[in-house]
Amino acid sequence: MFLPALWLYAVFIGDKGAGDSGVIWFFARVWYAIAYQNKPTKRGFGFLISILVIAGLWTGAAYGVFHQYMKL
Repeated sequence: MFLPALWLYAVFIGDKGAGDSGVIWFFARVWYAIAYQNKPTKRGFGFLISILVIAGLWTGAAYGVFHQYMKL
């Protein structure tokens, strides 16, 4: 779910934003994993951040694809 969104965003919008989103997603998943080991009920914030990053990437990728093909 993450990698296709990242690649499409990088191709159609820009690699800087994709890279920044990838770093944020990575740290959110690390946060999720550590919270899951320590206290599973506190893992929600890391999960929320990672899902929001994925949603943003898919939204940006969809916009980029739409914008690209409307130029044709």
